[in-house]
Amino acid sequence: MDPSKLSDLLNGKGGVTESDVNRLVGVCRIPSEQADELVTPCRLTHRVMIAANLNVAQEKPTNA
Repeated sequence: MDPSKLSDLLNGKGGVTESDVNRLVGVCRIPSEQADELVTPCRLTHRVMIAANLNVAQEKPTNA
């Protein structure tokens, strides 16, 4: 993992993916129950961002 990405993850700056969190969880050998607690917010955030982007795209007026 890129050191700057790891730093962002550890400092809560964002810009990390679910895959990044999964890799860190694996390297640290975190038990699956705790791993789910760490990965779930990434999944939810990603879904919210997709929904927000879809809403913005739908609200854009088209030139007729």
